[in-house]
Amino acid sequence: MQALPVAVMAVHEWHRCAPDVMAGLYAAEDRYWAEALFWDTSRQWYEVERARETGALPGVVVHDAAGSVTGWGFHLIEGDTLHLGGLVADNPATTEALVAAMESDGDLRGAGTRCCFVADRAPGLPDVLQQRGYELDIFHYLVLSLAAPQTSPQCLSPVSISAWQTDANLALPALFQKTYPRRIARYFAPHDAPEEWDRYARNLLEQPGCGVFRADLSVVARDAGRVVGTAVITGLDAATAHVAQLAVEPDMQRQGLARRLMAEVEARAWAAGCSRVTLLVAGSNAPALALYRRLGFRPHGRFVAGYRGTPEQVRLAV
Repeated sequence: MQALPVAVMAVHEWHRCAPDVMAGLYAAEDRYWAEALFWDTSRQWYEVERARETGALPGVVVHDAAGSVTGWGFHLIEGDTLHLGGLVADNPATTEALVAAMESDGDLRGAGTRCCFVADRAPGLPDVLQQRGYELDIFHYLVLSLAAPQTSPQCLSPVSISAWQTDANLALPALFQKTYPRRIARYFAPHDAPEEWDRYARNLLEQPGCGVFRADLSVVARDAGRVVGTAVITGLDAATAHVAQLAVEPDMQRQGLARRLMAEVEARAWAAGCSRVTLLVAGSNAPALALYRRLGFRPHGRFVAGYRGTPEQVRLAV
């Protein structure tokens, strides 16, 4: 990829940056995530740098006329899907330059579907994505300060809730696929393919991108032995339990099961010494937002999600 002149900016592939420059950028992000989102991302940046050095993860950096870095980001192509990641910028022009450079690389590599799910760290990103034909969704980052657990709420169905067991791993892909509306699910599985859901569930349990999986805090709901719901919990830092996924079978919803799962998670997190629970929820998911508000969760940031697919993919997702 050649340097792209954008106003008084220059956009370069990030392998041209010295390791000490990248280390400074990672450190700044590490501080932001720790202070604003209670999220220890040091391990993630270590893995990102390893991938950058080996060329396994493409990325771009924007410099101003004085040579100072004003933005950077990385991207990954899986199949025909370009995933935009990182996306940190000082101003809207830099944001536009970053997205343009990443999309150019996607065009060169034949990626027709475009997808991103990032913290709101690039000014003007929603406008940039919409101008480029992306459908936009805002996800709210919510935080609950833990107190001594209360009496567990009642549930209308005779469902048992138990500690995590490894057989639940196999049930996750199908459960997630049935639970999420297509518009939101496409950020996890762009084509709704079984192998995409398998990969997403496996990454959730094995990779640190959404925190480190905590089997001791995660719980499973069963009806006659069948997994009908789950709360998959990861650790963001020593004091923060993150609800990476809360899923309930469609035919088991509206019976108080999600509330019971959350009550069990809160009790386990409190007993483990956590002081807060966090989660992400789509702004369009009014029932979930209402539930979390009743449970005491409060807004603490937002993430920007964007998707641009073929006309057929967009039609199916509406």
